[in-house]
Amino acid sequence: MNPIPRKILLYTHALTGGGAERVWALLATELSRRGHDVLFVSDFAATENSDFLSSTVRSVVLPKGHCNAVLGLSRLIKMERPDVSVSAIGVSNFKHVLAAVFAFSLKRTIISMHGYFSSEPGTVSRMGNALTPITGRISAATICVSDGLVNYYARTWLLPRTKATRIYNPVVVACTMTPTLTELNARAPVVLAVGRLVDYKNYPMLLHAFAKLNTKNAVLKILGDGPDRAKLEELAIELNIADRTAFLGYQSSPWEFYKQAKCFALPSNSESFGNVVIEALAHGLPVIATKCHGPLEILTSPELGTLVAREDSDAMALALDAVLSDPGNPAARIAHAQNFTSSKAAEAYEAVFEKVIARANV
Repeated sequence: MNPIPRKILLYTHALTGGGAERVWALLATELSRRGHDVLFVSDFAATENSDFLSSTVRSVVLPKGHCNAVLGLSRLIKMERPDVSVSAIGVSNFKHVLAAVFAFSLKRTIISMHGYFSSEPGTVSRMGNALTPITGRISAATICVSDGLVNYYARTWLLPRTKATRIYNPVVVACTMTPTLTELNARAPVVLAVGRLVDYKNYPMLLHAFAKLNTKNAVLKILGDGPDRAKLEELAIELNIADRTAFLGYQSSPWEFYKQAKCFALPSNSESFGNVVIEALAHGLPVIATKCHGPLEILTSPELGTLVAREDSDAMALALDAVLSDPGNPAARIAHAQNFTSSKAAEAYEAVFEKVIARANV
């Protein structure tokens, strides 16, 4: 069934280099492809994820400053009169709800949660996150990217479960070249990790695990940047693995690195979802991840990957050695990744939109 064409406003701070920002670009593009009139609104221009935003999506940059942005967004909502407006990430959710109050459009306002309080990058973002007990109640609906995240906000921030919906993130899963079992077995022993170099991602645990590997000539490639980079580079030197560890910075198109790797590692202490886990599966890679919400919901069978306890570098090392020796058949992983396409996510968002619109029209 074709969706009813709607006018949809999507708002976040910018298309910077984070996973949630890429999700917003992918969602905007897919909704536009499905016939909706999509307006993408941001606080400032950024290019890291802009390639994922279709030219068919209208874009608006708000005036500088939080207060000016709220007023600008409110004026835009009044002028455009979208069927629904949706925001993502801590402070953007708060500013969106405030703008909706001024525009008298709360009945059509949806917020979305993509991470925990601890994963918000700054003080203002954390303040916005902490206001979830208010924003979650007065907005029309809240979308969380995993069941674990729904439970977290219901338990910690008193988000009404009746207003919360879990929708898994859309992830880039279309690969131009997926490996066969023979091809994956023949690859060099490259361990790939992708993510921001920040505390909760727990890269020190991965470095300690990598230092314990028995696999000869194994190489660790880490894509991402952040405040912990210098500290991690020093740790690699201390562990005598610097010559086999490459810190390659943020990569807007990391696909070639997935095609070279034999397995994927995610050492995080917390993950609300884990877009990179889906990306790895889509490229046929076995995933070794810690037992946190996102990976627990994604890696649902042994052929997809192995879950280890957080902070357990010994278990991580054993699991990495095992898949470097025998990475298994990539077919099941590639197939599982198709459950997280932009099309499936857009369908789920559309279902929420229709419920919100129906209630608003009463």
